[in-house]
Amino acid sequence: MPGTHLGAMTDGSDLFQTDPCLSHLDDAGVAAAVVVDPIGTIAISRTWARELGHFSVEGSSVIGTTGGALFMRGARVPQLVAEERVNLMREVVATGKKANLLGFGMGRLEVMTFKPMPAVSEAPGALLIRRPISSREDYQHVLGEPCTRKAFANWARGLGTSSIRELQVLRLVGLGMSTTQIAKTLFRSEKTIESHIAALNRKLNASSRLALARSATFSGLIWLENDEIEEWWSRSMITNAEEAAGN
Repeated sequence: MPGTHLGAMTDGSDLFQTDPCLSHLDDAGVAAAVVVDPIGTIAISRTWARELGHFSVEGSSVIGTTGGALFMRGARVPQLVAEERVNLMREVVATGKKANLLGFGMGRLEVMTFKPMPAVSEAPGALLIRRPISSREDYQHVLGEPCTRKAFANWARGLGTSSIRELQVLRLVGLGMSTTQIAKTLFRSEKTIESHIAALNRKLNASSRLALARSATFSGLIWLENDEIEEWWSRSMITNAEEAAGN
């Protein structure tokens, strides 16, 4: 897979415009993609394309080299992250059963749902739908579904350079706690908490406590417990630097 174009497809390039169900997803701002095996992205929704931020998009679909970049090393999706998702897609195509992958993608906690699709471009395919986790209840619901598995390769982006303790502090900042409250919760001194906050400001390029709270909310850290943050960060967390290096 490294360095190789993964199959430019020409059929179905306007799926998110012509297919009634897919066009509804596109109009609703859903991050979705249609992928076939052998791996080749036929189309992605406008929302997914904008989130990748890697190419200009006219209309609602992206095909060929641009779409294939979703699953190419050195593109916008790191290799380990892409490989895990490609393998799950192949499993869904082979079994015909839906699967959820819960993990961090593009720096936020999300669930990626894989659903088998009828043959597209004379090849088996799957519909991928990504959405951020929106609450603690949402997280627990997704985690409790039999078809859900936790991702081993996670795309943490800027969060990946922070320590577990810093991320626990970030979560509590996002929950609106004061430095004193955070210190009592984590059994640390206020000076230590202030040091963690200063480190977070540097690493996340934040200029205020409000900016840190926004990062905690956007990333979904506020929906996790402190021990869950530690468990997630024991997995593979890929940072911006690793992404740039093509890992």
